[in-house]
Amino acid sequence: MTKVLEMDKQGKMIITLLIGVLMIAVLIAVLPTGNTEVKPKVNVGLTSLVDFNVVSDDTETAANGVFFVVQTGDSVDIRLVANLTVDETDEHGVDFFIPAELDIVSVLCSFNGDVSSEHVCIREWPMGGHFVYISKARYYPDRTPVGGDGILEVELALNGGIRIEEINTLNFEIVVSNTVWEEVIINMV
Repeated sequence: MTKVLEMDKQGKMIITLLIGVLMIAVLIAVLPTGNTEVKPKVNVGLTSLVDFNVVSDDTETAANGVFFVVQTGDSVDIRLVANLTVDETDEHGVDFFIPAELDIVSVLCSFNGDVSSEHVCIREWPMGGHFVYISKARYYPDRTPVGGDGILEVELALNGGIRIEEINTLNFEIVVSNTVWEEVIINMV
């Protein structure tokens, strides 16, 4: 009877040893190694780039940049990135009209190195869509014309009530100094 108990103890030790080895193997497999490489996603879903360059001949006001169009499945995301220059005497600044099919997700602006929202104004257009105004003093009695430059980034997403199949084009307008307009048409794929 003692031999059976000894074998049981020996069997228990072997089983305990195997469980310990198995746990160590699992930990080694799960824990990241120092050589773990992160692979960033680059241009995933990017279907088109649409450039624009709008310059006023009367002032030093200008906007140039690109629309990045990302389509994945039933959604479209657009990122507008613009380099802005506004003349110090320009009361009108730069306006971006965003079509009604899109919602504004976020706006980042570095106009004159200022991280406040002082130089950016977003307004809903009564006929649908939005305007993003940069350094617009006209029609705002509490603002004075401010010249300078900066970068604007506007992240846009498809309006929840719109299906991508219903859209052939998205029409944007960019206005500088209230004198020069450029329509930017993005064809949907």
